[in-house]
Amino acid sequence: MKTNATTKMFIFIGIILTSLLVLSGCGSNNNSNANNTRNNHTEDQDTQEERRNEYIRTLGVIRNVDTVNRRLSIYDIENEELITLNIDGAVNLEDKFGEQITLQQFKLGHMVRTKFEVESRMPEYVQITAQTWEYRRVLNLDIDTEAMTIKRGNDTFNYTDELLVLSNGIPIEITDITPHDELTLKGYRDKVWVVNLDNGHGFIDLRNHDYFINGTIEIGSNIMEIITEKTKIPVPVGVHRIIIDKNNIEPIVKELMVEKDQNVILDLSDEVPKEGTITFDMVQEDVDLYINGQRYEDIDSPKTLPFGNYLIVAQKEGYQRYERSIDFNSPELTHRINLEQELKYLHVNSPSNVELYLEGDYIGIIPVSVPIEPGNYGITLRKDGHYSKLYNIEILDNGQDSFFTFPELESMNN
Repeated sequence: MKTNATTKMFIFIGIILTSLLVLSGCGSNNNSNANNTRNNHTEDQDTQEERRNEYIRTLGVIRNVDTVNRRLSIYDIENEELITLNIDGAVNLEDKFGEQITLQQFKLGHMVRTKFEVESRMPEYVQITAQTWEYRRVLNLDIDTEAMTIKRGNDTFNYTDELLVLSNGIPIEITDITPHDELTLKGYRDKVWVVNLDNGHGFIDLRNHDYFINGTIEIGSNIMEIITEKTKIPVPVGVHRIIIDKNNIEPIVKELMVEKDQNVILDLSDEVPKEGTITFDMVQEDVDLYINGQRYEDIDSPKTLPFGNYLIVAQKEGYQRYERSIDFNSPELTHRINLEQELKYLHVNSPSNVELYLEGDYIGIIPVSVPIEPGNYGITLRKDGHYSKLYNIEILDNGQDSFFTFPELESMNN
């Protein structure tokens, strides 16, 4: 009985100890969780503090200046991203010489250096950089839009889709640029980042210039083109000395002022000569020449005539009449005339009802006439029931037709 009481006492004490251990473990876990929470909170604060203290230095191109909200948008050419910086009174704004400037003095296309805080996007400074290269008054720029290259003289630069092309501070397309534009290039290392159109181009448009087609037009010292039916030439803005030249005339010199996007018409109607000289190159001698019905005796010397349309007629006995209409509008013209001989005929009158062959070719039934050139020929006469006969004849070069008669063919029945 006493033993049972002792056993019950030990069991009771064990239960109490177990309960105390469980409670102690729960308290320990709660304290650990609380400590972890405090530690995580401290780490977040440290990360935010580090981020607030993180700065980036970069080089970029100004893409927008917001003076109302005091923001500066810059394309970061080193990290290839667009960033927007918040500008307050504590930010140092400087030109490339280190002189203080205002936000309003920054312009689209300026290349700048900056150091800014990552979290706040607040810069310590923004300075127009002198570390980039710049070429001014560039002409004859060679742009390859497929290869995305820009060639200046012997120097070739690359560009990207982020290239900024400006005209009067307004973005335009790179395809709007011509070799006649005066430009400023800005870039860094081997890339062009900004192209500024300083002086654009206009056009010189030739009118009433048919007489000068295939001649040349020289504009200043850099442009020379062949004059065509439709000649409209892009030229740089400014005053240009124009020289129009064609063989056998004195060069025409003009001076024109061309403004941007202006189409300047150069009318050459008053510059066209009013007369010229025609020389006739006659293959035959002793030819009678008529110009608009008037006979000219001395056909070997050049004829001075006003520009216009003329009917040329040339005649000589034994030759076909030559007749051509020409539009005369050149200072000098050589007109070649080669008369064709009149056709001469071979006439065979007998024997009648006989086939005639000339050099083996069937001509017809006698009597027959055929065009023929001077020379020696073989004529064959043929008729059914008769013996064929071959004759050799000569056609004289006397300018006259030839007439032949031949004997009757011998019958096979005789």
